[in-house]
Amino acid sequence: MLGGIVGLLILLEAGAGLYALWYSHAAAVQSRAQLGMIVDALDAVRSAQASFGVQVQEWKNILLRDRDPVLSGHHRASFQAAGTEVQTALGRAAQERGLATQGIPAIHDAHTALLELYQQALRTADLATFEGQGRTDAALRGADRALQVQLDDLAFSLAQAHVRETVQETAVADSRYGELRFFLIICAGLGLFATASLSAYVVQQNRAMEELLAERTRDLTLVRQALDERLQFNRMREELDVARRLQLSSLPTAYPERDCFKLHAAMVPAKEVGGDFCDLVMLDDDRLLLMIGDASGKGVGAAIFIAMARSLLRAAMGRGATPSEALAQANDTLAADNPTLMFATAIVAVLDCCTGLLTYANAGHNAPRCRSSNGREAELPVETGIALGVMDGIDFVDQVLQLEAGDHLLMFTDGVTEAVGPGYTMFGDARLAAIVADPTYCEPARLVEAVAHSVEAFEETEPQADDITMVALLWRGVAPPPVPCAREKETA
Repeated sequence: MLGGIVGLLILLEAGAGLYALWYSHAAAVQSRAQLGMIVDALDAVRSAQASFGVQVQEWKNILLRDRDPVLSGHHRASFQAAGTEVQTALGRAAQERGLATQGIPAIHDAHTALLELYQQALRTADLATFEGQGRTDAALRGADRALQVQLDDLAFSLAQAHVRETVQETAVADSRYGELRFFLIICAGLGLFATASLSAYVVQQNRAMEELLAERTRDLTLVRQALDERLQFNRMREELDVARRLQLSSLPTAYPERDCFKLHAAMVPAKEVGGDFCDLVMLDDDRLLLMIGDASGKGVGAAIFIAMARSLLRAAMGRGATPSEALAQANDTLAADNPTLMFATAIVAVLDCCTGLLTYANAGHNAPRCRSSNGREAELPVETGIALGVMDGIDFVDQVLQLEAGDHLLMFTDGVTEAVGPGYTMFGDARLAAIVADPTYCEPARLVEAVAHSVEAFEETEPQADDITMVALLWRGVAPPPVPCAREKETA
C-alpha cells in the first residue's frame, strides 16, 4: 500500500511537469504564429507601400520631364491602383488578431491622408509649376516618411508586445507549474506524513494485534488447561460418586430389632471419599453380627478395597466362621493380589442374644469405648492385630466380653479421634471418652449424635479430613423366663 501511494505521487509530479511544458510550448507556438501573421501583414503593407512609391516616383518623373500636369489615363489608373493596394494591405493587417489595438488604425488613417494628398495634388492646378510640384513632392515625401516611421514603430512595438506577451505567458505557465509543483509538494508532504502516520498506525496495530494474539493464545491455553482440569474434575467427581455409592451401600438402611438390644449407626462423609464401612446383620435368630472398618487411602480404590473386605468378611461369617477366622480368610484373599499395597483395619464382633456374650476380633482397628451399667467408662480390651491386606498367613485372636444389662458399646473409625481443630490439635480419645461416660446419652442415637456434634464444633472452620463412622449398641439384657401363675401351680 505504501509503494502504491509513493508511485501515485511520482505520477502526479510527472504529469504536472508535462502539463507545464505542453502549456509553455503551446503558448510559444501561438506567439510565433501571431508574430508570423504580423510580419506577413507588415510585409504586405511595405510591398504595397513600395509599389505605391514606385507609382509616385514615376508620376514625379513625368512631371519633371514633361512639365505636364495632366497625367494620362494609364498613369492615373496605376497611381490609384497602387494606393488602393496599400489601403487593402492595411485593412488585412488590421483584421489580424490583436492588430486593431496595436496601432494599425492610426497607420491606416495616415496612409488615407497621404492618398488624399496625392489625389488632391492630381486635382490641383498648382502642380503644373515646378515650384508647386516641389512643394507637393516635399509634402508627399514627408507623409511617406511619416508613414514609414509609423510602420517601423509599429513593427518594433508589435515585436516588443510579442516578447512581453511571450514572457507573460511563459511566466503564467511557470506560475501554474509552480502552483502545481507546490500543490504536489504539499500533497507529497501530506502523503509522506500520512504514510508515516499510517505506517506508525499499522505498526502500532500490528503490535497490538500481536499482543492481543499472544493474550488470546494465553487465554486459550488457560481455557484448555481449565477444560482439561474440568475433565479431570468431572472424572474425579464421577469416581467420587461411585466411591460414595459404594461407601453408602455399606451402611445398613434398616437396623435389626430385638428386645434385648438397641442399635444406631451413622456415617458423616468427608468431602474426599474415604473407605469406611459398617455392617449390622443378624446371622441367625440368636446371633447379631457387628462390623466396622476403615481402608487406607481415598477415592474409588479405597472404596472398592473396603467393599471387597466387607464382602469377604460377611461371606466368611455367613459360612459359620468365628470373627478371628473371618479376618484371617479375608486377609489372605486381600493380601494375595494387592498391587496397590492397600490395607484396611476392621473389628468383627458377634453378640449372642441369648446370653449377652460378645465375641470379637481386631485387625489393627481403634478399640471401641464401653460404658457399663454402673457408669464406668473404659476402652474395650482388644488385641491390636495387623491390618488386612498387609501380608497373608496372619492369625487373629478371638476375645469375649460378657455384657450386662444397661451396658453401652461404641465402635468408631479414626475419623472421630483424629479430627483436626484449630492449631492442628486432634479431638483425641479423652474427649470421646468424656462423651461416652456422660449418662445423659442413654440412647444409642443420642450418643452418636452427641459425638458427631462435638467433633463438628471442635473442627470449627477446619475441613473434615476423614469420614466419621460410628455404631452404638445398648444391651438391655436377656428377658427372664415367664413365672407360672398360682392356678397353674395348684393344678400341678
